Order: sequence, then C-alpha cells, then structure tokens
Amino acid sequence: MADKNVCSSSWQGQRGETITLKNDNPNPVTVSPCTPTPPDWPFTSPSGAFGVPAKVGSTPGTVQVTLKNTPGTYGYNTKGCPGDPKDVNPKTVIIT
Repeated sequence: MADKNVCSSSWQGQRGETITLKNDNPNPVTVSPCTPTPPDWPFTSPSGAFGVPAKVGSTPGTVQVTLKNTPGTYGYNTKGCPGDPKDVNPKTVIIT
C-alpha cells in the first residue's frame, strides 16, 4: 500500500488501489470534491468529503482511500494545506 501526502498534487496510483493519505501539517486537512467538475472525484471510498487528522508529534494523520477502477485524471480540493487556497487546488490524481 502506498502513502501519498494529501497536500501534494500530480501523484499517481493504480486503479482500485488502496492508498494511505497522510497529513504532515499541525492542523487537520479537509478533502472535498471539485465543484464544478471536472476533474472528477478519484476515490470509490470514501465517496464524499472527508477529513485527514492533524499530525501529532512526529506521527502524521492518516486516512485510507481506495482509488476508482477507471484510469484517467482526477482531482480533489483541500482546505488546511500550507498555501491554501491560492492556486493549489485542485490536487491532481492520475490513475493508471
């Protein structure tokens, strides 16, 4: 299982793969679908907006997500990442 930083963009995953999104920031990060689409939501689970807990000590907050089974370019918005919201949304996810 791969780990991906929730605040990074242009990361790749394999279709149907379960990935751990990690948050290295001292505050929680909210992940939400892009409105309007495209890009479309990349995950089958969770199926809607969710939060990634803040880093505690040296331990990043994590949430497991499952990528869609259809290859393509997808995306999501974040709130709480450094530099949000200027020019950092949407985060791009490439499913292969």
